[in-house]
Amino acid sequence: MEEGGFTLVTKSSKMRARPRKGEVACMPSSSSSADDDVTMETCLARIKEARSHLASTQWLTSVKGMVTDSAPQRGTSGYAAGGGAAVACSGVLNHAEAGVEDGCTFHDIVCYGVGHFGHGGASALQAALALELRESLAIAGDLLLFDPVLSPNERAAAVSCGFTMIDQNETGLRNAKVSTLFFMPHCGRRLYSNVLRANWTPEALSSLAILGNSFSAYRVRMLSPRKQECCCVSRLGDQVIEQALPLYPFAQAAFNDTCLHTFPPSPGLERLLGEGLSEDRGGDDHGWC
Repeated sequence: MEEGGFTLVTKSSKMRARPRKGEVACMPSSSSSADDDVTMETCLARIKEARSHLASTQWLTSVKGMVTDSAPQRGTSGYAAGGGAAVACSGVLNHAEAGVEDGCTFHDIVCYGVGHFGHGGASALQAALALELRESLAIAGDLLLFDPVLSPNERAAAVSCGFTMIDQNETGLRNAKVSTLFFMPHCGRRLYSNVLRANWTPEALSSLAILGNSFSAYRVRMLSPRKQECCCVSRLGDQVIEQALPLYPFAQAAFNDTCLHTFPPSPGLERLLGEGLSEDRGGDDHGWC
């Protein structure tokens, strides 16, 4: 069942696995029903536990460095100073010396599809990572969140942690007016396509990054000609820089197949974006494959 590109999974489709020694008990995102609502206190405890676990890993340090290096140079409007395309802070040797101090950061983080973090597991780790990135990037704007599966107590807990809830399902069609990190672990392909569609200009794309499923993995799947024409992930081709996150060994379902995608200015990207887009005709483009 799909809702605006978000995958809704019912209780009958839960998959639980007994964790090996040293692993965090993990369930896929959005794997529990809102009928199983847990208390706000439990939701907050899950987030605290997940943040504590992430903070103890070298993995988190590596991911923070990757995201910091990908951030555009911050200008007065959120895009690069002077109104041109943003310049990423990539290629630096010391993340702490080159990141936020030199004005390289994102203004907002937009989170889609983290799932039922109140039940712990993968979803709690994903929400915890978003909070850790907000802190390390010194986000001046908002940490926004939307997932249609969230329960009232999970929404209340998210607000308590510092998230700002998005009131309606945008289906990913959010035009980023400022430099934005879209945090979208394990969302559906059409949701990624919609984010790209809403920002289909060189200025907008060069000022955002998408942390989510591998775009290259989507492109190697068998897509019908109609899907290839209207899916922005497919249309981008190789005009995107994709960096795989390091393997997270403790709960692989949380971040498997997760990559950081950036869109630096280039003549090829400018030509592609100038061609315009075919109408999004929806249909089975909602799905993974």
